[in-house]
Amino acid sequence: MSNSLFDKLASVFVRRHRPERDTGVDGKTMFDHLADTWWDPDGFLQGIAPLLNPVRSKYFGSVLNDHFSNYSVINILDVGCGGGLLAEELWSSKFSLYGLDISFPSVLCAKEHTTYSGASISYLNSSAEAIPFPHGYFDAVICADVLEHVDDWRQSIKEISRVLKPNGIFLFDTVNRTLFSWLVVIKLIQDWPLTRIVPKRGHVYEKLIRPDELNQAMREHAVIERERSGLWTGANIYDVLSVGFNLKYGNMTFPEAGRRLQLELSPNTWMSYIGYGQKLP
Repeated sequence: MSNSLFDKLASVFVRRHRPERDTGVDGKTMFDHLADTWWDPDGFLQGIAPLLNPVRSKYFGSVLNDHFSNYSVINILDVGCGGGLLAEELWSSKFSLYGLDISFPSVLCAKEHTTYSGASISYLNSSAEAIPFPHGYFDAVICADVLEHVDDWRQSIKEISRVLKPNGIFLFDTVNRTLFSWLVVIKLIQDWPLTRIVPKRGHVYEKLIRPDELNQAMREHAVIERERSGLWTGANIYDVLSVGFNLKYGNMTFPEAGRRLQLELSPNTWMSYIGYGQKLP
């Protein structure tokens, strides 16, 4: 089934059976309510760290080191930084690192954690659609697991391009809009009562972004995609089902589930993908 045909069928189903979805997801409120779990050893959002951070921090770090090996200081912005999980893992003395998030409680959580970790990161509360920095301020902008949550992801891409220097790097990962992601991300782990393990409406199918759509939006704002890879778990189907069952019935924490299902680079983009683009000079 083609993506366009499936989009139409899924859209009809969503409107008929889940009319509240038409208003979109209030990601800000969701992350406001969950902000105290960013650094909780057993917390829901802390589960992101072992699930996603190993693969994306290694990938992003490699791209940054390759492109800026001759720089003494690199200005970097993490858009949608949340509680600072990725920013702290990437931070080094070579980086002048900023984190931005629309969730004020998450920003407070990120700031507070730097007092324990010693990471020198400047956090501020703002949206991805209106980044409060001048044109061409950053050498690199990171937007990881964020674009599918913002109100206007195309405007966010426009803003990211605006604050990037010529030849600057845009690093991203997001969830693909496919039949598989609809079944797993929307229905299996979010909607169906028997299998649901994450907050309802954490993702909205219509807000997921296909790689060709992101690539086109980047090109419209002078950012050329240089590389893209899928993100996929190395676990087998038995492990995935076992983890889901144990999470559902409280026999496993979200961080432990993340460690069991840790994502890795893959040719398979059915669910999520990661990559980077470069702004034209």
